Amino acid sequence: MLKVEGLSYRHTGRPWLFRNITLNIAPGEIIGLYGKSGSGKTTLAQVIANYLKPDEGTVRMDQQKLNSTRPFPVQLVWQHPEKAINPKWKMKKVLSEAGDVDPQILDALGIASSWMTRYPSELSGGELQRFCVARALGPHTHYLIADEMTTMLDAITQAQIWHTILDLAKKRSIGVLVISHDQQLLERLCDCVIDFNQLH
Repeated sequence: MLKVEGLSYRHTGRPWLFRNITLNIAPGEIIGLYGKSGSGKTTLAQVIANYLKPDEGTVRMDQQKLNSTRPFPVQLVWQHPEKAINPKWKMKKVLSEAGDVDPQILDALGIASSWMTRYPSELSGGELQRFCVARALGPHTHYLIADEMTTMLDAITQAQIWHTILDLAKKRSIGVLVISHDQQLLERLCDCVIDFNQLH
């Protein structure tokens, strides 16, 4: 179980962005988090995934407080893949950050072997996002946060990515937090949908 307990965050000298957020995600559970742009959802995702330190509260997995060990068991997939990939690395090296990714995941995501020797600038946004998803689904991942992950992608790519994630979540009991301002998408994908504004 991933437990977010009393999480609060604010930028220095600014009002609280959110305060006292409590949220539980069970293994294999798909939770949707709805909220308008600018409401603080992305910052919450960054705190849970250990990119930012909270001002208050803790994130625990199976009763243990998460520290900064790598590979981190909670992985975050961002909206803009080009910002999450080192532009100087070939895609094979980008993928290697996750350890040994199951070749079946690469096949399910439609990642061609010829892409491995290319640089990020040589691939489309949809192709890059497939790599980001594959990297996030490495063998040490227990929870995945998808932050507006497929907003910029075409319908076919969206469907392929979500099918792969939902299938793997079931097989490996990966808990997933899907963050979006698209309520219809969340209702299609998730076991339950939470309004971000009602969490704090």
